[in-house]
Amino acid sequence: MKKIKITTKSKKCVKKEEIRKVGKKKWCLYSKKKGKDGKRKNLGCYSSRKGAEKREKQVNYFKNVDERYNIPPSTNDDGKELGR
Repeated sequence: MKKIKITTKSKKCVKKEEIRKVGKKKWCLYSKKKGKDGKRKNLGCYSSRKGAEKREKQVNYFKNVDERYNIPPSTNDDGKELGR
């Protein structure tokens, strides 16, 4: 008898960044990847975790905005607008 593995797709948010508490009142957003120096890139510090999570969403959005909206430029090489 074969075992069947059933998996379900859930809407889990894939986090690309990491939020850490620094000091008593600061929340800092760091990248997941380490740089050449072995440290994570600081993407900003915020007074609340909610603010850091909001910024994390913005960062992830702008990373993928070119893939979502692949819009060709509306001007030609001369700098003149193309007629529609």
